[in-house]
Amino acid sequence: MTKNYIHGSLIIPNVIGYILQHIYQIKFDTFSSRVPKGIFNLPRELIAAFIRAFGDDEGHVYDTSIDFYSNNRNLLNDILVLINHAFPEIKTSYLKINTKSGKNIKYSFTIYNGSQETYLNLIGFDHVKKNEDLIFSVSRKTNKISKSDLLDVLRNSNFTAKQISRLLGVRHITVLHCLNKLRKLDKVKIIKKERWANVWSIN
Repeated sequence: MTKNYIHGSLIIPNVIGYILQHIYQIKFDTFSSRVPKGIFNLPRELIAAFIRAFGDDEGHVYDTSIDFYSNNRNLLNDILVLINHAFPEIKTSYLKINTKSGKNIKYSFTIYNGSQETYLNLIGFDHVKKNEDLIFSVSRKTNKISKSDLLDVLRNSNFTAKQISRLLGVRHITVLHCLNKLRKLDKVKIIKKERWANVWSIN
């Protein structure tokens, strides 16, 4: 086993995978891996740790939901069934299909807005940024924003829409909507892109 604390990686020898595959009688490849049946009989805190590990990799926190994604339909359905089995107080969607996500069909399901706080308290994320985003979504007090408040923020520095949403305590999508309105009025502009996010500046 090799640890890299600088890049935050852990390399485990292939033999470990073979041992686990033999013990749990499951496969680990992308399209045929499944949740071991024994997981369903574990105490809730251990099931929560299992779901949390999966969510750290395959989960995404939006303004009003948490979505899980996978190209492996059976695996994702197992995760959905596991959440419904162990945490019935968390309200989820059915499994959804996206045929426009590339050469492989992608599947997803949603943790609804009303269950975000419950999910945070019962499961949460070890992934620092995802946990911060979830805490922000749960603690956010308003969805309203004024153009003047947004312009005041950009007068101080250039920011992404997500950074502005955190500074003003409003939804990311609300900030984007307001920025696009101001852009049409020639009040703001996009000056560059950082990690898939546009950086905005005042004109």
